[in-house]
Amino acid sequence: MVTTPSLKKYHPSVINNANGTVSVQYNPSEPGAHTLEVLYAGVPLQDSPYKFSVEPKKPGHVTAHGAGLSSGLAGQPTSFTVVTKDAGPGMISYITILLLFV
Repeated sequence: MVTTPSLKKYHPSVINNANGTVSVQYNPSEPGAHTLEVLYAGVPLQDSPYKFSVEPKKPGHVTAHGAGLSSGLAGQPTSFTVVTKDAGPGMISYITILLLFV
């Protein structure tokens, strides 16, 4: 069980690796101090719950892709896409720009 800083509780995915181990996957929804309680046969493992910290995503990551970034013909439209979903606070997460070279 994962407990978040706001005391919400989540059951992470547990994957049997078929080699005597398991993988635990959790997608954090908030930054800060979290705990992970691990039980085996209903008994906490030694040192459980484990503490871990989630850092906030740093803003400013923007990417662009598309043919319009590398070529274009005069009088013909071309386009490229700017992906801003990781740019930080704001409303736009995905835009496409159409350019006309004249």
